[in-house]
Amino acid sequence: MSEYGIFSDPEDVKLTIMFALKSLGHPAIFDHLNEIVISSGRVNYFDEQSEIEALLNSKHISKESIGDTEYFVLTELGHETIDILEMRLPYSVRERIIKDTVKLEAKIKYNAQTRAQIKDSENGFIVTLGIIDGSEPLFEVSLLVSNRQQAETICKTFKEDPEGMYADLVTVMTRNIK
Repeated sequence: MSEYGIFSDPEDVKLTIMFALKSLGHPAIFDHLNEIVISSGRVNYFDEQSEIEALLNSKHISKESIGDTEYFVLTELGHETIDILEMRLPYSVRERIIKDTVKLEAKIKYNAQTRAQIKDSENGFIVTLGIIDGSEPLFEVSLLVSNRQQAETICKTFKEDPEGMYADLVTVMTRNIK
């Protein structure tokens, strides 16, 4: 490790990548793996890229395609290696990776449960917003707006607080009930 806390040893970078995949417990797209590894605070992007390639070449990780999406997978060799060597990573790095993995999983689930889409229409743009509770829609609403900027603002606002918007909608829809 360097004096600034960034790993300089390629083996430490590889262990960080493998530990992140182990912590996730399932295949990861690059963006998710990158988010966890870089957020550990110990690996820079360029070293990560180099060591991902090295891990692919050494068969510690592999790439799998599902549809049009590529995923990184910890191989059996990778599992065996990280199980033996994970204690080489500082406790603080392992804890940070585990916490960031939990946060990422929550974010993925949350994003899967909310929907904000924009479609072109001959009269403007149709914005469709929704929240899915399990397999059932909790609510879904579509709005016609005049320009893309309005549509993007509505989607962004909804994504920032979908539960709040849902609560506000229910309040407005029930305010005259006595």
